[in-house]
Amino acid sequence: MGLSDESKPVDLDSLSILERAIGLYRSTDGAWDKTGEEHPHLEDFADLDVHLMRDSLEKYGLLK
Repeated sequence: MGLSDESKPVDLDSLSILERAIGLYRSTDGAWDKTGEEHPHLEDFADLDVHLMRDSLEKYGLLK
């Protein structure tokens, strides 16, 4: 799935949230989305569907 001329502009607030979430995911080796694991900054991402986000990011190769 690529970008086209009809792509909508990126919402910078949403992008910032995703960048922080990816950083947290990487810094904890993915532990923050495992059942029973807690991380002090997890509440920052309470509105995100963790599993959907992880699956989407992995699909597009963003979790390396």
